[in-house]
Amino acid sequence: MNYSIPSCAYGSYMLDTIASGRVHEKETIDYIVSNAGDGIVIHAGAGFGDFFPYLKGLPNRILAFEPHIGLYNAALETLSLNNVSNIELSPLALSCHVGLDYFTDDGLRSQTGQGKHTRPCATVDSIVNDPVSLIHLDIEGSEFSALKGAAETINKYSPTVILEIDARAVEYNNYMKNVFNYEPVEQLIHNAGPMVFVNTVYKASGR
Repeated sequence: MNYSIPSCAYGSYMLDTIASGRVHEKETIDYIVSNAGDGIVIHAGAGFGDFFPYLKGLPNRILAFEPHIGLYNAALETLSLNNVSNIELSPLALSCHVGLDYFTDDGLRSQTGQGKHTRPCATVDSIVNDPVSLIHLDIEGSEFSALKGAAETINKYSPTVILEIDARAVEYNNYMKNVFNYEPVEQLIHNAGPMVFVNTVYKASGR
C-alpha cells in the first residue's frame, strides 16, 4: 500500500497506525468490503485516502468526499499511487444544502455556521440518482447535516449507513430511528491505543 501523506496528518492516530504496519479502522474497512452491496458506495471523510487501496477491488462505483484541500490533494495522489480506478474523489463537503460551508483553521466544519474559510458543499440527494447500497460518514461531527441532505436517497434505497460515533451516540440512535426507522445492528471498534474509534452500522428496521 502506498500513501501520500500531507503535513496536516503528521502526528495523527491514523498515520501512527499506518506507520507501524497496521491498518487504521480495519474493522470498518472489512465491513464495507464485505457488505458493499450492488449499488453506489458513498465514503465521506476520505482523509488522505487510507481506505482507498482496500476498496479498489470492489465492483461498485465509489463516490469519495474530502473537503480539506491538503487531504484532498494527498488523496488524489494516493489514488494514483495505487492505480485505483473505481473511486471518484470530490473536494465537496457533504451537507444539508448546496452552496458553501464554513470551516475552522484546522479544517473542521464550523459548528456555528461562521468562519473565515469556506468550501463548496452539496447534498447526497443532489449528487446521486442511481441506487446507493452503502453510506459511510466519518466527517468529524457533521454527520447529522449530511444525513439531512441524504434523506431522499436513504428513504428511496434503504442503504446500509455507517456513522463514526462520538459522545452523541444516543442522539445518533434516536435520529436514525425517528427519521429513517433505522436500527443499530453492529459496532465496529478500532483500538488505536490511546484512542478508540467506534463506527456504528445502521440498517432499515426489519432488514
